[in-house]
Amino acid sequence: MNRTKTYVSAAAAVVALAVGIPTMAQAHDGGSASHPGRSGHPARSAPAQRAAAAVVPASVVAPGQRVPAGYGLQVWLTADGKYVQVPGQDVEFTPKVDGGQTSGINLQAYPTSHGWFVSGVFLGHGRAGRVEVTTASGTVLAGRVLQLAGDPGWGAFFVTPGAALPVGSGTPHPRVGVAKIVVFDTAGHVITDATYPGAF
Repeated sequence: MNRTKTYVSAAAAVVALAVGIPTMAQAHDGGSASHPGRSGHPARSAPAQRAAAAVVPASVVAPGQRVPAGYGLQVWLTADGKYVQVPGQDVEFTPKVDGGQTSGINLQAYPTSHGWFVSGVFLGHGRAGRVEVTTASGTVLAGRVLQLAGDPGWGAFFVTPGAALPVGSGTPHPRVGVAKIVVFDTAGHVITDATYPGAF
């Protein structure tokens, strides 16, 4: 049976307090008992009215290797989890495992002057090939996947801020506008995914 779990990470909580929104990191177990967090089925094609997102190749990075994410943002991994540096702010850390999480996606969002910077950690075995982030309006964005060498059982991703995910103003509880995230392996099979019915 598929399960949807909700977690609040320390990094996400700090950001939520800063911008006044209830930030949730959700995990969706879409696998079987023998392969948790992995469906094993080929990816279904997106509806015809949605333009296909350009594929951004995944990257194997060394621990501590800082990856530019646009507009001065940086992301890096260690054996313990993901780090995000937003210019002018403290470094935010997200552990690779959040509480009792065994599969799924832990999502964070950081407001910038260029739009929301969406980043997260996913659990699931296999070499990740790409990630797709679907907005509430149906736009499919190609994020970048980062993993350590070997098969660590987890990885991270991010989407550079842009017009597709604008930071709202004048509202007490602005939404980021993410409706779905899917992480694929190099063969096009789903490693894990998460759906946000009300748009994260």
